[in-house]
Formats: sequence, C-alpha cells, structure tokens
Amino acid sequence: MAENQENEELETVELEEDDSNYEVIDDESDDSDDPQSGDEELQSYTKDAKKRRSREETERRIRQLTAARKTAEEEAAAAVQYIQQVQGII
Repeated sequence: MAENQENEELETVELEEDDSNYEVIDDESDDSDDPQSGDEELQSYTKDAKKRRSREETERRIRQLTAARKTAEEEAAAAVQYIQQVQGII
C-alpha cells in the first residue's frame, strides 16, 4: 500500500493555466441524453396545464353562478318591493 502512495506521488503532472481553452459544462441540467426524462417533463407539463385549465374553468363557472345568484336575488328583491307597493295602493 505504501508503494501505491509513492507511485501516485510520482505521477503528479503540472499543467499550464490557459483560460482561453476552457469550456464550462453544466452537467446537472444536461438531460438530453435521457429521452425518458424529457417525456416525464412533458407529461408533468401537460398535467400542470390540465390542472391550470381545469382551475380556470372552475373559477369561470363560479363567477357565472355567482352572477346568476346575484341577479336572482336582485329580481326577488324587486318582486317583493313591487308587491309591497301594489299592496300599499289597494
């Protein structure tokens, strides 16, 4: 084992530093080699889009129902007021 350590020390190589030839590679975000991860990402995006669309449709439906309820309440109040006026005339 001591011989291996000595061999490792002897194999040390010094390199000149020349920054112009270096290229930065981001290994963490490079998923292009894994086609399955792209499929998973697409499926995830599709699910998110469906959820977002469903949520938007639900919110739109709630707004419609709220507006219809408000209209019905206003019509009912107007009907009560009209009947009260008619009864006051008679």
